[in-house]
Amino acid sequence: MADASRQLVRCFFESQGFLVAGKEILYVVNNRTGAAERDLDFVLRRETVGGMRRAMVNVRSWHTHQFFPSEITAAKHLFDFVRGEEVGKARKFFQGSGFRKVLVISRLPAGQETRKRALSMMKKKGVDHVIEFFTVLDGIIGTVRADRSYTDNDFLETIRLLKSYKFIKEAQLDLFS
Repeated sequence: MADASRQLVRCFFESQGFLVAGKEILYVVNNRTGAAERDLDFVLRRETVGGMRRAMVNVRSWHTHQFFPSEITAAKHLFDFVRGEEVGKARKFFQGSGFRKVLVISRLPAGQETRKRALSMMKKKGVDHVIEFFTVLDGIIGTVRADRSYTDNDFLETIRLLKSYKFIKEAQLDLFS
């Protein structure tokens, strides 16, 4: 599932106007004319992700659970990408330009206090932003059009077919926001 999740994250960033490179760690560059770096919330949404110019993105979408503080403490390798060799690779890729470190996760805890603790722990570990997988799916579904062919991308074509045959309706997206 990791490869499918990573491919969906790649599609998400491309649908938001980013150029995407890399395999394990994704390197994204905002390709929209006039895209400027902005101050952003720690948790990125579809509407705000365009405020980044460059980022290295690690996908850890363990879809069967939420990222509770106990898991953040236990999964030490989860944050390897924010230091050492991976950061060096990103610096080289971005040719010394600044970049953000983004972690894509399945979902955050629903409880406010637990959520705040989880976010605080991720910030302390060196993560600049978090994107929940719902945002990834919402971003892709929101940009795929039923009247366009996506034969070069199986994921996008599948979503197009689901929209075409009314399995996914635009109004359904509002229910989950």
